[in-house]
Amino acid sequence: MFDLGVNIGAASEVSIYNGLIKTSTLQNIFFNNIYQNICYLDHNRKTLTEADIILVNGSYAAIVEVKHRVNKTAILDFVKNKLPIIKEKEKLLLGKKVLLFIGGDSIKKKCLQEAKNRGVGVLLNDSAGIVESLESAIH
Repeated sequence: MFDLGVNIGAASEVSIYNGLIKTSTLQNIFFNNIYQNICYLDHNRKTLTEADIILVNGSYAAIVEVKHRVNKTAILDFVKNKLPIIKEKEKLLLGKKVLLFIGGDSIKKKCLQEAKNRGVGVLLNDSAGIVESLESAIH
C-alpha cells in the first residue's frame, strides 16, 4: 500500500527543486550549487533527519524544508528539531551565513506570521516556478 501524503510531498519537493534550479536565486542571492535529499545519520547509521534542499555559494547557504501544506507544526519542527541537527552535521554550512526557507503548495495565512517570527522565508509553487513570498533572516 502506498502513502498518498508521502507521494504528494515528494511531488511538492520536486516542483520546488525544479523551480530553484531555474533561477538558482533566493532573496537576490545567486547560489552556485543545489543539493537535494541529504540524510544525516547517527553513529548506528540510523537517520536523524534529512535536508530537503540546500543551496550554497561562497558566502551563503540556504536550507529549504518542503511540505505539501505548510502549517505551524511544520515550521516549528523545522526550526526546533531538524535545523539543529543539520547545522551540527552539515559541512556545507561552515563559515556561511545561513538562510532558512519552508516551501510548499499552500500555506495558511496565519502561518506566514509564524514563519516570519522564526526568521523563515516562505516559498510557494506557481505555474512559472517559485514565488518567494517572505524573506528569511540570516541565522
